[in-house]
Amino acid sequence: MTPPTHRSFRRAIVLLLCLMLGLFTGNLFAQEESPAPCTLQSGGRERTYYLHVPSLLDRTKPAPVLCVFHGAGGNGLSDLGAYRWLADRHGFLLVGPDGLNKRWNAGNSDEIKATNQADDVAFVRDLLRAVAAEQQVDTNRLYAAGFSNGAALCHRLAAEMPDVLAAVAGAGATMSKVTLPLLKPGTSIAVQIMVGTEDGMFGRNGDLRGGTFLTAEETAKVWAKQNGCAEPVKHDAPVPFMRWPAKPPATAEVELWFVEGAGHTPSLGGKAWSTAEQQWRFLERHTRTARGLYTAWPFSAAEAKRRQTETAALFGWPVEKSVDLPGGVAVKFHLIPAGKFIIGSPSTEDGHEGDERQRPETISEPFYMMETQLTVEQYRALMQAEPSDVGDGSDPKVPAGIPFRDTVDKVLPALAKFAPVGWKVILPDHPRLEYAARAGVATMNPGGDQREDAAPFAWTRENSEQKVHPVGQKRANTWGLHDVIGNRWHWFWRAGAGYGNDSTKDHIVYGGTYRAESGGNGARLANIMISSGPEGARFALIRADSSVPKGHPETRPSTK
Repeated sequence: MTPPTHRSFRRAIVLLLCLMLGLFTGNLFAQEESPAPCTLQSGGRERTYYLHVPSLLDRTKPAPVLCVFHGAGGNGLSDLGAYRWLADRHGFLLVGPDGLNKRWNAGNSDEIKATNQADDVAFVRDLLRAVAAEQQVDTNRLYAAGFSNGAALCHRLAAEMPDVLAAVAGAGATMSKVTLPLLKPGTSIAVQIMVGTEDGMFGRNGDLRGGTFLTAEETAKVWAKQNGCAEPVKHDAPVPFMRWPAKPPATAEVELWFVEGAGHTPSLGGKAWSTAEQQWRFLERHTRTARGLYTAWPFSAAEAKRRQTETAALFGWPVEKSVDLPGGVAVKFHLIPAGKFIIGSPSTEDGHEGDERQRPETISEPFYMMETQLTVEQYRALMQAEPSDVGDGSDPKVPAGIPFRDTVDKVLPALAKFAPVGWKVILPDHPRLEYAARAGVATMNPGGDQREDAAPFAWTRENSEQKVHPVGQKRANTWGLHDVIGNRWHWFWRAGAGYGNDSTKDHIVYGGTYRAESGGNGARLANIMISSGPEGARFALIRADSSVPKGHPETRPSTK
């Protein structure tokens, strides 16, 4: 056999390298194969989606989630390719859901018909729960992006799911007019809008799908008003766009990209920027620092109830939680949504005093508040002893009278032993107590601004016959709490000098008593005073990882 020449040897080496490169690239392309479809049940239908998990994702830490919604005629894989490199680089979970019949129901009549009346908002909620059940998910960084029909859905999701999503970005569509009335008062969410100027539907001279959609400018202004943004500022890079900055302490901003010369797909060929990348840059800036935080106040009783229901659905918590004590005795708690409110009373209110100065307060996390004050029956079951004051002794359902130090040093730690897993017991501070008692109303009492309006809700000098009454006989407020004013004063936690928790004699109480008049210096939602005697106690549950009020003793969650 003739020995190989140097040239043939080099050819062999090249061939071997090519084969090795082919094997390598083949493996590389195998890694880039499309994810397999996943299924879930939503609204009585089987729905499909695709989940891309970056190979280098740190599975020990919660990851952001981006749901990408395709345009009409597409599917869950249609647009994932444009985002996969971003997911791999920035470490987020990428989800590509399938619309029914390749459409999304953003609320317009043709979409309702095309999707057989699919409830795509419910589907997205179910989808995020399904992903969270399988992956470590950062629930404060859930995002949606979409194109065309998918972008229209993003606006509807932003309107109906500000309790879940941190931000949305839509390209090639604006807000449908049917979405406008779905905006939730007092909520905010960051929104990016991107359209081409020459888009026949949503551009400057577009037909807005027969006038059923808002213009791009109208859409941006709607969201800027909803979020309470500052005045818009023009930016020039990578293309000219307008940004409505967030007005502190809010964080939700709005961007409008009107891409000159672009059509329905708002991108510029040859320009060094990517629609997907600009969307992600916008989205990743936003984090929900307090899930379910509503910003507008005052709000109506109906709005307060809706917020309570929405918070329960968001977290998967019951509206009412029961804690069992020895002897078959239970303590009921009701869910209080997070939000902002004005504590205190206006100077014009009957009985207003200087320590009721109005100021904004933020309740940054939802919590549970006891339905009533701790009763004599509950105290006996918990402490295996008699409280200091049992009223006339004829009914164990009356609120127990307990000295402040006993409330903090004895009753609080005793009740903490029965806290549900993942929760801890606190004596609520003044903001939490007044916020829960108000349940959204700005009036003097739960019924209104007149003294007689308190009668259905409170035992006072006018109707109590000068004695304490069993709990729960008067009408509950919107969040299910009884006797928030009247019957017995409430102890609350207040750290600091003077009449704070350093005092062994006096402390501050809230809400009035059966001996006080309605209004004036009596039973009102803003009233506080000094007390040295036994008073009522209403405890709260906060999440185990939440911070207690300043100076409040830590109570360990149950290890049951």
